Amino acid sequence: MYAGLGSGSAALPNSTHLQEMVYSIVRLYGRELAPQSSSLATQGGFRRPPQALLFDVYGTLLISSSGEIGTAAGSGVEAVFAETLSEVFGPRAAAAAGDACEAYFRHIGETHRRLRERGVAYPEVDIRAIWHAVLTDLGRSHPTELPPEPPAHTVIRAAIEYEVRTNPAWPMPGAIALLETARKRGMPLGIVSNAQFYTPMVLEALFGASLDALGFCDQLCVWSYRTGVAKPEQRLFEQVMARLQDAYELEAHDVLYIGNDVNNDVLPASRVGMQTALFAGDAQSLRLRADSLETAPARPDLVVADWNDLRIMLLGKDGK
Repeated sequence: MYAGLGSGSAALPNSTHLQEMVYSIVRLYGRELAPQSSSLATQGGFRRPPQALLFDVYGTLLISSSGEIGTAAGSGVEAVFAETLSEVFGPRAAAAAGDACEAYFRHIGETHRRLRERGVAYPEVDIRAIWHAVLTDLGRSHPTELPPEPPAHTVIRAAIEYEVRTNPAWPMPGAIALLETARKRGMPLGIVSNAQFYTPMVLEALFGASLDALGFCDQLCVWSYRTGVAKPEQRLFEQVMARLQDAYELEAHDVLYIGNDVNNDVLPASRVGMQTALFAGDAQSLRLRADSLETAPARPDLVVADWNDLRIMLLGKDGK
């Protein structure tokens, strides 16, 4: 049970019902997105043939409207809260949108502050706890529009309904074929991602297969909401690297990590000793954190402008 959910609340949905809820909402609002071409071409190469692949999610495996999770703010967000509350609780609940918007970002800010006071440099929230706090506040201030104690299933639904509206996502072209190639070659696959509880299920809903069927090993998937810390925290990469060493006897230089953000992906992965690839297949989500690749805070081993380019590199000269 996540922090912030009172013991008197309805029980959390079981995993099957939760999957069905996420899948149905993602597919209902899903629409095809196209990446925007960046100015970077595929360049560089492996230091040595990688034996395992680790991925970022938003802006890498998925086209993400905001480029990364949890970044939506500014004009128009209050209207999204109105849509979300109306969908979950009925049209009258839209009147609480302004208070919901204020409470949402306030509770996130307060959680970040508390974690930083405990020494967490890059804090992460569990968005279910945030939505529970928001809906509890609204139940007190808008008792005629919202229940006084939000049931767990409405907390979860509100979080998902808000996410699909603020951060629509779609599979990055070529990502599925790349995963299939790596899986057929027997390469361990994992994920290190700033993510929420719904992220694995969003991937599954959009890719049309379970993470296991896509080739991902559960022990090699590190999701920030579970740890309470976010990238670029180096320990996330150290954690998955330790598992690769234990389970597959791989060293850091045997592992290629691919992400769209120099600061969050390339820099911490390279500090652990992994090979790194900057995914530059979508200009909207590409994060150089500088004016050019040459002045970026870290230099990746390679730049990948298209997933098919990496797939061909993995296949090698034999093409198999």
